[in-house]
Amino acid sequence: MPGEPTDYDAATDYEDAAPPEAVRSGLPEELKDAQIKGGETYPVTDSIRLNGPPGVGKTTQVCLRVSTLITEYDIDPSDVTIVTYRRSLADEIGDRLKSWGVIDDDADLSMWTTAHACANRVTGLLSRDKGSANDYQQNSGRGLGPAVTTYEQSYFCSDVLNIRYWSGQPWESTRGQLLFDVFEYAANNLLDPRDEGDLREIPAYDDLREEWPGVDVATVYEQWQQFKGHQDLVEFHELLEAAVDGPLPPTKVVVVDEYHDAYPLLAQVAERWVAAANTAIVAGDPLQVVNAYAGADPRFFTDRMDHLPEVLLDKSWRVAEEHWQVATRMLQREFEAPPIDRHGRGEIHEYQSPEFTHAQNAGWTVPGANQPASPVALADEYVAGNDNRDMLLLARTQKQAQGVSAALDKGGVVHETQDADDVGGWTQRRVDALNAVLKLQTVPGSYGQDTNQYGLMKYDGDAADFRLDAEEAAVILEHAHGRTLEHTSDELDSFVESLRSDSENSDNGQTLSADDLDKVVKPAFWRKYTDGPATVRRLTKAGEFEDEDLKALQKAAVRYDDPVPGDVLKKVRVLTIHASKGSEATDVVIYDGITSTIGTEMERSRSTRENEARTWYVGLTRASERLHIMREGFSWVQPHLPRDIAPVAAVAAERAVEDESARSEGGEA
Repeated sequence: MPGEPTDYDAATDYEDAAPPEAVRSGLPEELKDAQIKGGETYPVTDSIRLNGPPGVGKTTQVCLRVSTLITEYDIDPSDVTIVTYRRSLADEIGDRLKSWGVIDDDADLSMWTTAHACANRVTGLLSRDKGSANDYQQNSGRGLGPAVTTYEQSYFCSDVLNIRYWSGQPWESTRGQLLFDVFEYAANNLLDPRDEGDLREIPAYDDLREEWPGVDVATVYEQWQQFKGHQDLVEFHELLEAAVDGPLPPTKVVVVDEYHDAYPLLAQVAERWVAAANTAIVAGDPLQVVNAYAGADPRFFTDRMDHLPEVLLDKSWRVAEEHWQVATRMLQREFEAPPIDRHGRGEIHEYQSPEFTHAQNAGWTVPGANQPASPVALADEYVAGNDNRDMLLLARTQKQAQGVSAALDKGGVVHETQDADDVGGWTQRRVDALNAVLKLQTVPGSYGQDTNQYGLMKYDGDAADFRLDAEEAAVILEHAHGRTLEHTSDELDSFVESLRSDSENSDNGQTLSADDLDKVVKPAFWRKYTDGPATVRRLTKAGEFEDEDLKALQKAAVRYDDPVPGDVLKKVRVLTIHASKGSEATDVVIYDGITSTIGTEMERSRSTRENEARTWYVGLTRASERLHIMREGFSWVQPHLPRDIAPVAAVAAERAVEDESARSEGGEA
């Protein structure tokens, strides 16, 4: 599949169009002058490719085109398929169109999701009685499956193969991990792990043979297939395989986002859906490919979709001049930077990071909140208490991200990661438990003895206003000791289920007062669970929490005086650079460093050098205001970013601004 770079002259040769009044009237003030890029040359009913460099408003352009199709061409939202890299990106599109008044709050957006979830919904491979139709990985935790996660993989390795899956050190790869790296790469790249020729095309195969001499991959693969069949398990890639020739999703409009990171199996499905569409929008940026290690190739966007006209979005509304200079210095090691306008000036801060270390038995040793340049110190200085700021902390490897997350947990900072199972971080259940604990501390511990006559009305202030929402009440009851509850285990399950069901069916949710809660708990509940941070030690794990969850909860209960808001998980996020594509924040903390394996591969492989150039280009363009570069935090990685990257970027940014000013003055003259 030969590749050609984007023809920037052709991709910018277009005329824009104003959105129709029905769309424009609902736009927020900052978008009142927005144009549909290329809308005059390529009307919204045309199928196109949107080439979107960092921060150019690719999502906004998708929203404008889809909104116009809905309002002007009577397309029902249920006849639209939108597939994105992460569910949150699809949700963002839906939320925007609701806020613009284009679609109703109860619109059917079931096909506005990830490609895997969309494939699941049209094929029914994971039905609701087997697992979640919204997220195939939401297993019950009470056994295996139905979806294959790292738990199922590790179980197979230990109980069937008698090999190790989990690594003891950050730089280690075990037989089990490498085995599933081989299986996953084979599936996503349409290779057969039973064929020796195909195996040699898989990057992890040599590493597996070195770690596990004499391994017969074909035999082990057959064992894995038998194990899956016996346990009725479904792998991630099997959702796409079922959609290759399965039923089609709605095809009046098909939007495929982040298509530059498509790999062969995903491309098979996407190409079929796009070909069936009346109108298709394929969005991506061939310079932001971050998953080449997994088989992703920008040529699926540049070549396989070249029958669709390409529109380069040519102004970044996020990336400051200084950040652009840093990012393109890394990119231009291998590629030409796209010709886009930048967004004002930004800040770059550099730090000597305190050290993160990991030992097999002791776990993480991480910097404390009072250490300068620690994750907690940065969050406190730059985003805590400021509603208009948020923070991304990025690292090249998942193990580095684990360390950063552990440091935030140590400081009690609520934060989100890309995967709570693999990286750590907070889940919504943790947040609900925290808010329940913080709210309960406003209630006197004697409440259980004092309510018979007067209830909470005899107390002043916060106690009288005590309310738990349905999920907070459900979680605290599930983790309370059974002897503090009036209900049996089965009765409690039924009560909690009805709580959640009633809340889902209510327009404004459901809340419980202390009087409501007192009907299902004993006086001992109030004595045990109204002590704030001390309460956490008395919670049970209930099959949902581990020791680390309870430790993090206790730290957070000390840190936060008041319940945290509903969007708290978006305030501070820890991601690998790979997982950060499509994300942004006012403050981005990026940890320098690549593994020695990557460094060695870069010396001998052009494709690896290209992948690193694109990866760091992505990471360095996530900030809208401040970029924080952290050095030497992890001893097992080697430096990658040039030492002079910040001062050189500052000089280049100043020169670029002066040149632009001179051009503007020349044009006016």
